[in-house]
Amino acid sequence: MYPGRPTELVKKKISIIMLLENLLKNKLTKEVEIHKILENNLWLLDNNYDLVLSNQTLSEYVGENIKIDPELNKRPDLIVKVVLQDPSHIILIELKRPSVKLTANHLGQVLGYKGIIQNHNHEIRIIDTFLIGYEKDPNFPRDLSDIKVELLEDLIIKKRREFNEFLAIIEKSNEEGEL
Repeated sequence: MYPGRPTELVKKKISIIMLLENLLKNKLTKEVEIHKILENNLWLLDNNYDLVLSNQTLSEYVGENIKIDPELNKRPDLIVKVVLQDPSHIILIELKRPSVKLTANHLGQVLGYKGIIQNHNHEIRIIDTFLIGYEKDPNFPRDLSDIKVELLEDLIIKKRREFNEFLAIIEKSNEEGEL
């Protein structure tokens, strides 16, 4: 193991968290900017996620022609799986940019994607659904059981805390090792 290597990795991840945080502060940030960061850094969502599909049509995912069902032309933001888990279990993630408040319509969008996958790919048995955004509309439904809703600000706070703790532990360990 190279000295300082874990510290560099944790600092790099903290810089990615800060980049995402800065994008969220700007209401002009486009969804594609957030999408790219999350796509390339799935650890921000979960350390065990592995990318299956990013911004591709559902027809590409389920292997059917759009002419069969025009709904297959829709594009969920991300489909991921948990590393080394059941391949028939996927996670469907829909993102919204900072200027868009999460509404019930967005819940319908995610559930629509889920239904399309369930009806066109019978190998998939479990689909967890996530809606990720910046702010909820005041009339956003509560007590949701089919969809997990995550605010990006909460995600950033959690990850920043986690990696600042990692950095403190590594730096303390390095100091004690030098004594």
